[in-house]
Amino acid sequence: MARYTCHQFYILFQLCLVLILIQWTIHHVNYASDRLYQRRNGAFKLHSLQQSVQVEKANHRIRKLSNNSRQSVNLITIESARRSNRDIFPVKSYFIPMVIFSSFRLHYITQLLQSLKVAAMTANLDGASPCLFVLHRNKDVSQQHIRDMQRLLNTIQFCKVYQWRVHAPNQGKRTASSFKAVWFDAVKRAFESQKFATSTSSYEDDIIFLEDDIILSPDALKVFRYGIYQKNRHNSVIAVALGGWSGENVINAHPDTFIVRRSFHFPSMAYAFNMSTWKIIKSSKFLKHRNRDWSEALGDIVNRRLGWVPYFIVPTLGRIWHIGSQGLGLRGDSSMRRHVELRAHWTKAPRLINFHSAKVNKGYRDLFGFYCGQFILKSSLCPRSYIRFPPGRRFDIICIDAGNGPEPCLRKYPYLERDFTNWIH
Repeated sequence: MARYTCHQFYILFQLCLVLILIQWTIHHVNYASDRLYQRRNGAFKLHSLQQSVQVEKANHRIRKLSNNSRQSVNLITIESARRSNRDIFPVKSYFIPMVIFSSFRLHYITQLLQSLKVAAMTANLDGASPCLFVLHRNKDVSQQHIRDMQRLLNTIQFCKVYQWRVHAPNQGKRTASSFKAVWFDAVKRAFESQKFATSTSSYEDDIIFLEDDIILSPDALKVFRYGIYQKNRHNSVIAVALGGWSGENVINAHPDTFIVRRSFHFPSMAYAFNMSTWKIIKSSKFLKHRNRDWSEALGDIVNRRLGWVPYFIVPTLGRIWHIGSQGLGLRGDSSMRRHVELRAHWTKAPRLINFHSAKVNKGYRDLFGFYCGQFILKSSLCPRSYIRFPPGRRFDIICIDAGNGPEPCLRKYPYLERDFTNWIH
């Protein structure tokens, strides 16, 4: 009996060895097959481990910096370190034509070009992008002004420069009526000439229009790029702007958020639109409209032609600094004096746009960013929005209930202060 029991144990031991051998063989066959499959499908990349280490180091650095609420940092550098290669705009460079209106005011155009150069570098602007300078000459422009302007334009390398010199009518005075005519002819040249065309046909995509007495934020062209991308996805939106007439913010200002808002006036200072909007202008009686201000006349024309108040996409954080102290005013004769902000208001934000977190806030908004449902279809202002967001607050960061749920916003920042703890997500 004992001998029989030992024999049974011997057989069981052999069976266990056979089973272990079979399991070992199956495991290695599957492992080899998995490795072969992964190699064929590109799963093994030599730099994957290095990327993981770099991302972990960047995140550790961000966590370390975020704990120090008083430390000044360059968030753009940190964001670029954290950003992967998956960009929603994968092209290597950005091609966009621009039209710059100038009146030989060198103290203004010099500052605009300096900011535009930085914005072009930030957005990786294609050097072949055409820049048409509309040089509006009046009776106060001397030959020395012309030579200085030409010398300045010769230094531009971030775009391909074109010039168009226009003589002001009405005894050489710069008026709203004369600028309205210049504006119409400049837009016509931009969309119908071969200079902006990339083929034998005329240019039909978006063109950026800038006036000379503004300073752009470093990410202005990136903001234009995202705004144009969103505009072309919304049939009701006809143009993109970088802010109000003076570059004001709207409520709940944030470097990554945009709104679709209604306005009776077409945006000015810095804006972009495409051929479809130009066809509306061209087929209308724009130059014969009774309003001498081009933006008000165009807003009225679009409203009448489309049958509704037009929609525009704007960033909640304005990206233009209007430095011109003298405007054409209601009378259109350059008699108006305006207050100029001491600093650019986008410096109150801790960073600039990040494409990966950029978005358009929900709902159609009024002029100041408020949401009021169906009421906005009849007006460009929600009830009490002017009282809740008066003119004196429109260059600040105002976090307030917009009427359409919680939205990202920045708390009020001291100028040039970078404090992570003030973020609201």
